[in-house]
Amino acid sequence: MSSELPVALIVEDDKSAREALAELVRDEAYAVVTAESLAEAKQLLADSAPQLVLTDLVLPDGTGADLLAEIGSDADVQSVVITGHASVDSAVETLRLGAIDYLTKPVDVGRLRAILASVKRSAAMHAEIRRLRTDLRKLGRFG
Repeated sequence: MSSELPVALIVEDDKSAREALAELVRDEAYAVVTAESLAEAKQLLADSAPQLVLTDLVLPDGTGADLLAEIGSDADVQSVVITGHASVDSAVETLRLGAIDYLTKPVDVGRLRAILASVKRSAAMHAEIRRLRTDLRKLGRFG
C-alpha cells in the first residue's frame, strides 16, 4: 500500500469556513487543496486528482451541483455537499448527482470525521484493486 495521503478538495467561498474545514481534514491525514469558486475548483479537480471533494452548495460563480455534474460518474472521486441553504430539493439533486452525503452548516464534526474515515478506506481499497489488476495483467492470461 502507498503511504501517500489521499487528496481532498475543499470548495468554499467563505475564507474562515474554508480554513476551518481544511484544518479538520488535514487532521484526519489528508492532503488538502482549496478553492473559493467553481472555476478554481474545476481547474484543481483536473490538476490534483482528489479522492474527496467537499463543496459548498452556493458558490459565487455557480453551485456545488455544477461541480458534481463535472465530476460525473468518476468512481475515484467521492463528493460531499456542505450548505447553509439546505432544502429537500437541493439534497435530492446533489445525491442524484452522486454526492455520498449532504451536510448542513454548522457542520457536525463527528459525522464529517466518519465520512473522512470511510472515504480513506474506500480510496485505499480502490488503489489496492488497481494494483492487483496491474499485477494480474503482468502475469498474463494463464499466470
